[in-house]
Amino acid sequence: MRLFYHPEARLGVNELSAEESAHLSKVLRLRPGDRVTLVDGRGGWHDGQVLEAHPKRAAVEVERSQVDAPRRPRLCLAIAPTKNIDRFEFFLEKATELGVDRIVPLLCEKSERRTLRDERLEKVLVAAMKQSGRRHLPSLDALTPFSEFVGAAWPGARHVAHCLPTQKGLYFERLPKGQDATLLVGPEGDFSPEEIGLALSLGYEAASLGAFRLRTETAGLAGVQMFNLRNDL
Repeated sequence: MRLFYHPEARLGVNELSAEESAHLSKVLRLRPGDRVTLVDGRGGWHDGQVLEAHPKRAAVEVERSQVDAPRRPRLCLAIAPTKNIDRFEFFLEKATELGVDRIVPLLCEKSERRTLRDERLEKVLVAAMKQSGRRHLPSLDALTPFSEFVGAAWPGARHVAHCLPTQKGLYFERLPKGQDATLLVGPEGDFSPEEIGLALSLGYEAASLGAFRLRTETAGLAGVQMFNLRNDL
């Protein structure tokens, strides 16, 4: 599929960004009259044809638009970025393909990565959305301190996945079906006992993502898939 990202796509003439223009003209070598689709990341799917194939300012005329309603319920995944940024980008790509609504990078006591290049990560999300044919782009928050995030009021079910040997049920079984959800996934080395205690004191429930110890990015993806399966998404 010839998909291009345009967050403000609408009926009529739309000028693409320099990056999408270069992809259209130099990579795909499209020409005026070729059929393409613009996706706006908010559920919109806009079909039309290339008007101008300039490598810096390609233009597309949209002739037909349709918009999908946002999926319900919604999942917010708050996760500590990995020290190896390639592994975190892998997580972002696959979580977008599987379907997640909001991603919040967490700054935790044991975090080994304490800075992020937001622009680069946004590009990873956009590419994954287009590749998978999805119409909704997950929102990506700035790096947020753990205490600040858990101290805010979030709707729906709230769970913290951790590795301490305490009694906790499987996340899939603890999730109430049909509700928005927030899931916390910690860094390499897990959340600190103090962070876990803070989350529990603020209404989060402890949850397990399985019998084995998972890498951070694997745990995040397991949580996304459990949420989707629980809600038939």
